[in-house]
Amino acid sequence: MKCFVHPDRDAAGLCSQCGKAGCPECLRDVGGAMLCTNCLRLQQQAAVAAAADAAQTAASERQTQITRAKSRLSMNWLLTGLGGAFGFLFGFSSVLYDKDLSTPLRVLLAPLAGLFFVYWVFALVWGVPAAWNWWRVTMSKLGESMGCILFANPFTWLVLVYRS
Repeated sequence: MKCFVHPDRDAAGLCSQCGKAGCPECLRDVGGAMLCTNCLRLQQQAAVAAAADAAQTAASERQTQITRAKSRLSMNWLLTGLGGAFGFLFGFSSVLYDKDLSTPLRVLLAPLAGLFFVYWVFALVWGVPAAWNWWRVTMSKLGESMGCILFANPFTWLVLVYRS
C-alpha cells in the first residue's frame, strides 16, 4: 500500500479518522490514534473554534452579570436616596417639632435624627441583602441538614414569633 500524498513511498499506517494510507511523514500519533495531516488540521480548527465559542459565551455571560449588577446598584442608590430623603425629613421634623426639648437642643438634634434615618435606610437597602446572602451561604456550608434550613429560613422565624 502506498501513501496517499506520496505515491512513491510505502504506507506506514492508516488514518484512524478518514482511513487513508500514509507514510511516517504524513501521519501523526495523537493520543494513540494515527491521524493524517488533513484530519489533524481539521481537529485543530474544530478545537480552536470550540475554544472561541466558549470564550464568547463566557464573555456574554459576564456582560449579562455586569448589566444585572449595574441595574441592582442603580436601584439601590435610588431607594437609598428616596428613603433617605423621606427619613431625613421625618427625623428632622419629628425632633424639630418636639415641644419637650429646648430650642437649642432641637436645632442640634434635628439634623442628627435626620442623618440617623438616612443611615437606617442605607443599612436596610445595602446591608440587609448582603448580610442575608452571607447568612444563607454560611448555613449552606455548614451542611444540608434540615436544622440549618429551618434555622436560616425567615418563614420559620415568623412562625416562631407568631406562636409565642
